[in-house]
Amino acid sequence: MSERIAAQAGLDPELRAQAVLGIERLRRELGEDWPLSEIANGHPLIEYFTNAAPWTVAHLAQLGEAVELLSSLQGWKRLLQRLRHGQQAGGALLEVELAYPALKRGWDVRLEPPTQTGRLADLVISVMRRREERPLYVEAVGVDDFSLEARRDVSFQERLFPFLELHLGGLNAGGRLLVDPGPALENELLAVAGAFWEKCLTAKVSNELLIPGILELWATPFGDDEAKQAMLMKGHQDGFVGGVIDNPLRRLVRVIRAKLGQLPVDHAGLIVAEAPSLLFRSVSLEQLSVAVRQQIATAPAVIGVAFIRWTMQDGTAVERLERGRGFRILTLPDRLDQWKQVVFAPNPATTVKHAVQLGLEVFRSPAKKKYPTTLRDKATPKVGSL
Repeated sequence: MSERIAAQAGLDPELRAQAVLGIERLRRELGEDWPLSEIANGHPLIEYFTNAAPWTVAHLAQLGEAVELLSSLQGWKRLLQRLRHGQQAGGALLEVELAYPALKRGWDVRLEPPTQTGRLADLVISVMRRREERPLYVEAVGVDDFSLEARRDVSFQERLFPFLELHLGGLNAGGRLLVDPGPALENELLAVAGAFWEKCLTAKVSNELLIPGILELWATPFGDDEAKQAMLMKGHQDGFVGGVIDNPLRRLVRVIRAKLGQLPVDHAGLIVAEAPSLLFRSVSLEQLSVAVRQQIATAPAVIGVAFIRWTMQDGTAVERLERGRGFRILTLPDRLDQWKQVVFAPNPATTVKHAVQLGLEVFRSPAKKKYPTTLRDKATPKVGSL
């Protein structure tokens, strides 16, 4: 990789030198066989080692510097293990992304700080304001469609709605799961649904199961199109949907609930999520803000939830802050020719409003050289581009 970058034509000489150094730093910390050893686990950095675009080169240079800065912190070895592993790297990379600019500014960063009894946050960033230390505890998470939780959801829904068994048994079927059930409710639903499907497979007659606000199931025999249409006319779902698999917002809400328990109750806290790709396509920012605020309103020490993503720049690279109903959007030039877009949903019930500005500041990278690019002059992205 280093040899390819060294020979790559058209790269800014300073960027080339920093990238080669960054890769050497990554190799020293992560090992000679990495990331090839993690291809099967879908490591998110594989793309950066196979894509020769200047922005990927710039990111490797930055990541190498970040890794070297973090390597002196207590708790680094555990973060390093997560960085190495493809299935855990998403959240670990987000922690690095948040810690790096703070360290470059000379702010204090600690990994795995204790918060409540037996609980740790991912990191705490502290700054001095008016001769007083102001800490901000951060939980960082990537909400991955292919996480262990998502696979567990798939397994549960396959048992709740055993499509292949129903199809082979001669039934058309469908339904909706309307809640995100916990383990106890999952077991109850599996028992009820199992008895319902057994009855339908045995009797081969039209039937429906309704648990209002929780679960809807229906079945009709193959060939009885009139019965199937009657079910659909009642409002039943053709096929099966529901739970958190088909709803990125519900998946996100679940993660937020879990992360709230890791933050302190007496110091400012922030949850940062690299949200699933379908989230901004399936809900509006207003809907997202309402759902988030409902979850965090009972945690007054939490200043809000921030969603972060990167897109290619398509206009003048100028930082800007925009406001909407219940959210703010911070757009920052980053990674040579990309935007870092942060959607911040503040907690209206927070008792540490002084920390909100710090919560936005942690996303800003320190000033550094802007390498030349070949951007076309297009319109500046709008709020709706999310």
